[in-house]
Amino acid sequence: MDQIRSTRKMRIRKIEKQKKNLKRAKIAGVAAAGCIIAGIVMAPHIDAGSDLYKIKKGDTLYSLSQKFDVSVQQLKDANQLKSNTIYAGQKITVPAAAEAEAASETVLTVKKGDTLYSLSKKYEVSVEDMKQENNLKTNTIKVGQKLFIPEQLAGVPVYQVEPGDTLWGLSHRFGVPMSDIKLANSLKNNAVLIGQKLLIPGNVSYTRATVAGAADQFTVEFITNKQELALKVPYGTAKNYQSLAGKKVVLAHKKGAVLNIELR
Repeated sequence: MDQIRSTRKMRIRKIEKQKKNLKRAKIAGVAAAGCIIAGIVMAPHIDAGSDLYKIKKGDTLYSLSQKFDVSVQQLKDANQLKSNTIYAGQKITVPAAAEAEAASETVLTVKKGDTLYSLSKKYEVSVEDMKQENNLKTNTIKVGQKLFIPEQLAGVPVYQVEPGDTLWGLSHRFGVPMSDIKLANSLKNNAVLIGQKLLIPGNVSYTRATVAGAADQFTVEFITNKQELALKVPYGTAKNYQSLAGKKVVLAHKKGAVLNIELR
């Protein structure tokens, strides 16, 4: 893992260096800049030295993200797509994997007074994600230290009601008072409906992970950078995660229970 992380950081630094060279080249002349741009944006996965890909029947943004080693969001950003809809014959830009990865992360130099907690608040990522991204064993950071700030994972803490769920059960599972859930969702009584989407107030953790599979009827196991993570799900729904085994996801979880997941 350390070797993979080190290789990735070397690629990102190379991209940053190329961008600096591009800035200098623009001053020197358009022709020089054109050469550098070609070197930066060329996607290594695409034939004929082009960064354009023609959509084929059956392609989806998710399948292309897996094929070209970039995220769905990076594909959407590169093509200014407002939804995940694509169609056969459409031509889209596929960012080079290393460049896309560099764009998704921020590199900063630790200043006097900085702490992991203050930086996590500033960049809206968790302390744990920052530690994982930088292979830190403790919360200690030093002035002048370079840190990689991971892409923002935070989404909307929404839970979709499953068969057997009750407001009391959700309150107990996520550690949130029933009154808070009712207030956040403008509920007039304690009734909830299957398929209803509820905002769960309070702090929520977001973690990149790989789905391992169901451990039992109400527990699903995920694999993170450093460890296995077992999280509770509504009774009987754990089997639904089996089809996602091996898939990379972003987990929204609270008090040891899954709130929702998003494929990445």
